[in-house]
Order: sequence, then structure tokens, then C-alpha cells
Amino acid sequence: MNFQRINESFFEFSEKILAYIINLFYYFILALPLVLVGLFIKDGIFGYPLFFIPLVTLYIVGLKSLVYVAYMILIKKKKYYKPYFWISLKENFVQVYLYYLVFVTLLYFGLTSTIVLINTVSELFWILFNLIIIIILPIIIFSTLQFSLYEKKSIKQIFNNSIILSLMFGVISVAMTIILGIIIYLFPKNIFLIICLMPAYSTLYVLLYYILDKKNLTKNRG
Repeated sequence: MNFQRINESFFEFSEKILAYIINLFYYFILALPLVLVGLFIKDGIFGYPLFFIPLVTLYIVGLKSLVYVAYMILIKKKKYYKPYFWISLKENFVQVYLYYLVFVTLLYFGLTSTIVLINTVSELFWILFNLIIIIILPIIIFSTLQFSLYEKKSIKQIFNNSIILSLMFGVISVAMTIILGIIIYLFPKNIFLIICLMPAYSTLYVLLYYILDKKNLTKNRG
């Protein structure tokens, strides 16, 4: 048994874990405003769109940066001490934030309006409720994949590619949509649970990257 090789492998693995923990701490700082505001609102932050929408949008931008961290550490095997989270966060921040803001706003008002219709008109509007989730969340998911792992494209290309990819990867798209929906719903009141879930969720994007890379569908970042 080659103990030196085992030690080297263990050291390399430990570096990756440390790198992820460091960048996960940055992610927690970015998500902290959402948590703090939620703690100070008794009825829950969801009922206050002026707070909920921009803070959840920031949270999703953070997810994009966390995916980039997983990509750089697990795939590119870059040095652990670099702040990959902030590198990704600063890249086209305003454009990326506004892009997500549009879809989070559509999702929020679409779902809240549908809930009103369910309670006042008919429970058949649950169909519309689920359709809104199925349409919008996959766009957010596959836009995140492109923003974090692939070369810069126009907003129109990002949007079009997201629709194509969400249809192409039906089962994966549905699974990631369900998980992201649960994460967004639970985050304000279950911060530590979500912190534990986020590394696993961000690595799902790495798995999706491998699938896309094998199909040579687009060019990855260097």
C-alpha cells in the first residue's frame, strides 16, 4: 500500500473541502440580509415583496457564484485560497442581478395572484400555479448554469438556451426545479439546514455540466 499517495490524496481532498467552506462562508454573508430581515418580520418576509424579491434575487446570484466555486475547485482543480465566490459575484453583477430580478418578480406575483384565485375562485387554479413554477424556475436554473460555467453571452442567448436546455433535460430539470423551490421557500426560517443543502445543490450543476460537456453543446470557461 502506497501511504505517501494516500496522504497526498487526503491532503488534496482536505484542500478542496477547506476551499468550499471558505467560499460557503462568503455565500452566507451574502444571504445574511434575507435571514435578518426575515427574523424581524413576525408574519414572515414572504408577505413583503419590497424586501422579499430583491433579497431572494441576491440569494440566487449567490447560488450562481457558489456553482462557479464548485466548478473551479472540483473540475478545474484551482488553488483553494482564491476567493472564487467574489470573482464570480463581481462579474457582470448588475446585468445578472437585473436578469434574475425580472424572473423572481414574475414568479412572486404570478404565484401570489394564483393563490388568491385558488382561494376565491376555484382550486383548479393549482394547475396554473404549478405551470408558473415549471416555466420560470427551470429558466432560472439553466441561466445560472450558463452565467456561472460558460463563456459570456447576450441576455437573449442566455434566455433562449435556458428554454432549450430545460426541455432537453426534462427529468433533471424537474428534479432541480423542485429542490430549488424548496430551498427558496425554506431559507428564511431554516438557515442552517439550507447552508448544509447548498453545497450539494451547487454540485448538481457540476454534474449537469459534465452531461452538457459530453454532448459538446457549448464552450465552457477556461
